[in-house]
Amino acid sequence: MNMFRPRRWPNAFCKTFLIFLSACRPSSFPSASERPIQEERTLLAEAKERSPLQEAESTRKAFLSFTRPRVGWLRIRAVYRYQESRIEGSAWYWKDHGVWVTCAHLFPQEQPRQLEIELWDAAGECRMLAPPWRDDSLDVAFLRDTQGVGFTLSEASPEIGDWCFTMGAPLGLSFSFQEGYLVAQRQVGRHPYYQLSVWAAPGSSGSPVLNRTGQLMGMITEVAELGSSELGIAFAIPATRIQQAYERYLTFALYDTARAN
Repeated sequence: MNMFRPRRWPNAFCKTFLIFLSACRPSSFPSASERPIQEERTLLAEAKERSPLQEAESTRKAFLSFTRPRVGWLRIRAVYRYQESRIEGSAWYWKDHGVWVTCAHLFPQEQPRQLEIELWDAAGECRMLAPPWRDDSLDVAFLRDTQGVGFTLSEASPEIGDWCFTMGAPLGLSFSFQEGYLVAQRQVGRHPYYQLSVWAAPGSSGSPVLNRTGQLMGMITEVAELGSSELGIAFAIPATRIQQAYERYLTFALYDTARAN
């Protein structure tokens, strides 16, 4: 007796269909276990592509954008009976105490008939400030104002060779960004100063000097006059002297009007 035998074509059809499905299976998408490994390899490849120079450039641009809204360009006009004087400098905002800080020597020692203090920001907007309180012995002046962002003082003292940057207006070139380092610690008279490798000129007075963390380590106060062989050398007072001046300000500002124009 002949037994029934199924035809062979269904098996061949199934095999062909399965081969077709396997060919259509997406192979470009990694499995869930493979994705973290591939993502990590991609990040490492991108990190290797960034050279140290690109990292330094990125850091420099970040500090530039951080500093600009916290620095101002000062233009001071003093009118006397027969003459007037115009002086330019820089200032920075001390957010902890709500004051703009600059150098006392930018303001006239004598009482002028009229004193105009213009503070220009990086956006090109100008505001008029009231006369400052000055500490002439420490060469620090405070101008009251309100501002959204500012600097804080560094608690640690810098060391020779530490990297720093500053922004000021040497020769009236406002918001000039410079990068350098602390060359040496000098003693001028009774006061300590930081000698910096950045270039300074009239107009740099009051420029903030920041460390790598964006905190203020000092302020440029001593620059050579135009025509001097020492033009370009910058000296900054330490942040501790600015703190001393502010403590005096809190003590005497309400009663000492001799140092406020």
